[in-house]
Amino acid sequence: MIAGRAQFFGEDHSIEEEEEETFTEEESEETFDETWIEWYCALRGSEFYCEVLPDFIDDGFNLTGLEREVVNFRKALREILDREGGDDDREYNMVNDETAKLYQLIHARYILTTAGMKSMKKKFEYGDFGDCPNVRCEKFHLLPFGQTSEHGKSGVLLYCPSCEDLFVPQNKRIQQIDGAAFGPTFAHLFLMQFPNILKNIGKKKHVQT
Repeated sequence: MIAGRAQFFGEDHSIEEEEEETFTEEESEETFDETWIEWYCALRGSEFYCEVLPDFIDDGFNLTGLEREVVNFRKALREILDREGGDDDREYNMVNDETAKLYQLIHARYILTTAGMKSMKKKFEYGDFGDCPNVRCEKFHLLPFGQTSEHGKSGVLLYCPSCEDLFVPQNKRIQQIDGAAFGPTFAHLFLMQFPNILKNIGKKKHVQT
Protein backbone atom coordinates (compact mmCIF):
# COMPACT_ATOMS: atom_id res chain seq x y z
CA MET A 1 0.00 0.00 0.00
CA ILE A 2 1.39 3.38 -0.99
CA ALA A 3 0.87 6.05 1.61
CA GLY A 4 2.35 9.38 2.51
CA ARG A 5 1.84 13.10 2.29
CA ALA A 6 2.15 14.55 -1.19
CA GLN A 7 4.86 17.15 -1.60
CA PHE A 8 5.28 19.96 -4.10
CA PHE A 9 8.38 19.94 -6.23
CA GLY A 10 11.02 22.18 -4.68
CA GLU A 11 12.18 25.24 -6.55
CA ASP A 12 15.68 23.84 -7.13
CA HIS A 13 14.45 20.57 -8.62
CA SER A 14 11.17 21.53 -10.24
CA ILE A 15 10.10 20.56 -13.70
CA GLU A 16 9.76 23.67 -15.82
CA GLU A 17 6.15 24.54 -16.44
CA GLU A 18 5.28 24.79 -20.09
CA GLU A 19 4.27 28.15 -21.47
CA GLU A 20 0.70 28.74 -22.49
CA GLU A 21 -0.03 28.34 -26.18
CA THR A 22 -2.85 29.65 -28.29
CA PHE A 23 -4.23 27.79 -31.28
CA THR A 24 -6.21 29.00 -34.22
CA GLU A 25 -9.35 27.14 -35.25
CA GLU A 26 -7.49 25.68 -38.22
CA GLU A 27 -4.71 24.35 -35.98
CA SER A 28 -7.16 22.67 -33.60
CA GLU A 29 -8.92 20.67 -36.30
CA GLU A 30 -7.46 17.23 -36.93
CA THR A 31 -7.49 15.13 -40.05
CA PHE A 32 -10.17 12.48 -40.36
CA ASP A 33 -7.72 9.57 -40.29
CA GLU A 34 -6.85 10.30 -36.66
CA THR A 35 -8.98 8.47 -34.12
CA TRP A 36 -10.54 10.18 -31.11
CA ILE A 37 -8.27 8.20 -28.79
CA GLU A 38 -5.14 9.28 -30.65
CA TRP A 39 -6.32 12.88 -30.70
CA TYR A 40 -7.22 12.95 -27.01
CA CYS A 41 -3.97 11.35 -25.83
CA ALA A 42 -1.96 13.82 -27.92
CA LEU A 43 -3.53 16.88 -26.29
CA ARG A 44 -1.33 18.96 -24.02
CA GLY A 45 -2.21 17.93 -20.50
CA SER A 46 -3.01 14.37 -21.60
CA GLU A 47 0.59 13.17 -21.70
CA PHE A 48 0.08 10.68 -18.87
CA TYR A 49 -2.58 8.68 -20.71
CA CYS A 50 -1.76 5.70 -22.87
CA GLU A 51 -3.90 4.76 -25.86
CA VAL A 52 -6.47 2.17 -24.84
CA LEU A 53 -6.97 -0.50 -27.49
CA PRO A 54 -10.44 -0.31 -29.12
CA ASP A 55 -10.86 -4.08 -28.68
CA PHE A 56 -10.69 -3.60 -24.92
CA ILE A 57 -13.37 -0.90 -25.05
CA ASP A 58 -15.54 -2.99 -27.37
CA ASP A 59 -15.72 -5.76 -24.77
CA GLY A 60 -18.75 -4.85 -22.67
CA PHE A 61 -17.43 -6.86 -19.71
CA ASN A 62 -14.57 -4.37 -19.31
CA LEU A 63 -17.06 -1.51 -18.98
CA THR A 64 -19.31 -3.11 -16.37
CA GLY A 65 -20.76 -0.49 -14.03
CA LEU A 66 -19.47 2.53 -15.93
CA GLU A 67 -22.87 3.30 -17.43
CA ARG A 68 -23.91 4.42 -13.93
CA GLU A 69 -20.91 6.75 -13.67
CA VAL A 70 -21.23 8.69 -16.92
CA VAL A 71 -24.09 10.82 -18.22
CA ASN A 72 -25.02 9.88 -21.81
CA PHE A 73 -22.81 6.80 -21.53
CA ARG A 74 -23.73 5.39 -24.95
CA LYS A 75 -23.10 8.67 -26.74
CA ALA A 76 -19.73 9.09 -25.02
CA LEU A 77 -18.77 5.52 -25.89
CA ARG A 78 -19.66 6.02 -29.55
CA GLU A 79 -17.55 9.18 -29.63
CA ILE A 80 -14.51 7.40 -28.16
CA LEU A 81 -14.86 4.64 -30.76
CA ASP A 82 -15.50 7.14 -33.59
CA ARG A 83 -19.04 5.90 -34.15
CA GLU A 84 -20.75 9.21 -33.44
CA GLY A 85 -21.80 10.75 -36.78
CA GLY A 86 -20.05 10.47 -40.13
CA ASP A 87 -16.61 11.56 -41.23
CA ASP A 88 -17.91 15.02 -42.13
CA ASP A 89 -18.74 15.60 -38.46
CA ARG A 90 -15.35 14.53 -37.13
CA GLU A 91 -13.73 17.79 -36.14
CA TYR A 92 -12.08 17.49 -32.75
CA ASN A 93 -12.19 21.08 -31.54
CA MET A 94 -13.08 20.54 -27.90
CA VAL A 95 -13.28 17.77 -25.33
CA ASN A 96 -16.69 16.68 -24.10
CA ASP A 97 -16.42 16.38 -20.31
CA GLU A 98 -18.44 13.17 -20.08
CA THR A 99 -16.53 11.55 -22.95
CA ALA A 100 -13.23 12.42 -21.28
CA LYS A 101 -14.53 11.09 -17.95
CA LEU A 102 -15.53 7.79 -19.54
CA TYR A 103 -12.14 7.42 -21.23
CA GLN A 104 -10.35 8.11 -17.95
CA LEU A 105 -12.39 5.48 -16.11
CA ILE A 106 -11.77 2.96 -18.89
CA HIS A 107 -8.09 3.90 -18.83
CA ALA A 108 -7.86 3.06 -15.11
CA ARG A 109 -9.03 -0.48 -15.87
CA TYR A 110 -6.98 -0.91 -19.02
CA ILE A 111 -3.63 -0.09 -17.40
CA LEU A 112 -4.11 -3.03 -15.03
CA THR A 113 -4.10 -5.46 -17.97
CA THR A 114 -0.98 -6.97 -19.51
CA ALA A 115 -1.26 -4.76 -22.60
CA GLY A 116 -1.91 -1.67 -20.52
CA MET A 117 1.03 -2.37 -18.22
CA LYS A 118 3.34 -2.69 -21.22
CA SER A 119 2.15 0.64 -22.61
CA MET A 120 2.69 2.35 -19.27
CA LYS A 121 6.12 0.74 -18.92
CA LYS A 122 7.21 2.40 -22.15
CA LYS A 123 6.03 5.76 -20.86
CA PHE A 124 7.79 5.14 -17.54
CA GLU A 125 11.05 4.24 -19.29
CA TYR A 126 10.82 7.36 -21.46
CA GLY A 127 10.32 9.45 -18.33
CA ASP A 128 6.92 10.72 -19.48
CA PHE A 129 5.76 11.05 -15.86
CA GLY A 130 8.78 13.07 -14.79
CA ASP A 131 11.72 12.45 -12.47
CA CYS A 132 11.93 12.46 -8.69
CA PRO A 133 13.09 15.85 -7.33
CA ASN A 134 14.81 14.11 -4.40
CA VAL A 135 18.57 14.41 -5.04
CA ARG A 136 19.28 10.99 -3.55
CA CYS A 137 16.99 9.34 -6.10
CA GLU A 138 19.21 10.53 -8.96
CA LYS A 139 16.25 11.53 -11.15
CA PHE A 140 14.51 8.18 -10.78
CA HIS A 141 11.39 8.07 -12.95
CA LEU A 142 8.02 8.66 -11.30
CA LEU A 143 4.70 6.83 -11.62
CA PRO A 144 1.18 8.34 -11.66
CA PHE A 145 -0.89 7.65 -8.57
CA GLY A 146 -4.54 8.27 -7.73
CA GLN A 147 -5.68 8.59 -4.14
CA THR A 148 -9.09 7.14 -5.01
CA SER A 149 -10.90 5.36 -7.82
CA GLU A 150 -13.80 7.80 -7.51
CA HIS A 151 -13.77 10.36 -10.30
CA GLY A 152 -13.75 14.06 -9.44
CA LYS A 153 -12.29 13.69 -5.95
CA SER A 154 -8.58 14.44 -6.41
CA GLY A 155 -5.94 15.13 -9.01
CA VAL A 156 -3.15 12.78 -10.01
CA LEU A 157 -0.07 12.57 -7.80
CA LEU A 158 3.40 11.27 -8.66
CA TYR A 159 4.98 8.36 -6.80
CA CYS A 160 8.69 7.65 -6.61
CA PRO A 161 9.53 3.93 -6.28
CA SER A 162 12.95 4.87 -4.90
CA CYS A 163 12.16 7.14 -1.93
CA GLU A 164 8.47 6.11 -1.84
CA ASP A 165 7.33 9.72 -1.55
CA LEU A 166 4.33 11.29 -3.28
CA PHE A 167 4.58 14.59 -5.14
CA VAL A 168 2.10 17.08 -6.57
CA PRO A 169 2.88 17.79 -10.25
CA GLN A 170 4.10 21.32 -10.79
CA ASN A 171 2.65 21.63 -14.28
CA LYS A 172 -0.85 23.09 -13.98
CA ARG A 173 -2.19 21.08 -16.90
CA ILE A 174 -1.01 17.85 -15.31
CA GLN A 175 -2.59 18.88 -12.01
CA GLN A 176 -5.96 18.86 -13.79
CA ILE A 177 -5.67 15.14 -14.62
CA ASP A 178 -8.10 13.19 -12.47
CA GLY A 179 -6.40 10.70 -10.17
CA ALA A 180 -9.15 8.18 -10.89
CA ALA A 181 -7.63 7.68 -14.35
CA PHE A 182 -4.89 5.69 -12.58
CA GLY A 183 -6.34 4.75 -9.21
CA PRO A 184 -4.61 3.75 -5.98
CA THR A 185 -3.49 0.25 -7.04
CA PHE A 186 -1.75 0.83 -10.37
CA ALA A 187 1.69 1.89 -9.09
CA HIS A 188 1.87 -1.03 -6.65
CA LEU A 189 0.79 -3.62 -9.23
CA PHE A 190 3.11 -2.09 -11.83
CA LEU A 191 6.11 -2.64 -9.56
CA MET A 192 4.99 -6.20 -8.88
CA GLN A 193 4.68 -6.82 -12.62
CA PHE A 194 8.16 -5.42 -13.29
CA PRO A 195 10.26 -6.33 -10.21
CA ASN A 196 13.53 -5.44 -11.94
CA ILE A 197 12.66 -1.79 -11.36
CA LEU A 198 12.92 -2.33 -7.61
CA LYS A 199 16.06 -4.44 -8.02
CA ASN A 200 17.73 -1.53 -9.79
CA ILE A 201 16.85 0.70 -6.85
CA GLY A 202 18.50 -1.75 -4.48
CA LYS A 203 21.67 -1.78 -6.56
CA LYS A 204 21.88 2.01 -6.55
CA LYS A 205 21.43 2.24 -2.80
CA HIS A 206 24.05 -0.47 -2.25
CA VAL A 207 26.58 1.43 -4.35
CA GLN A 208 25.89 4.68 -2.48
CA THR A 209 26.53 3.08 0.90
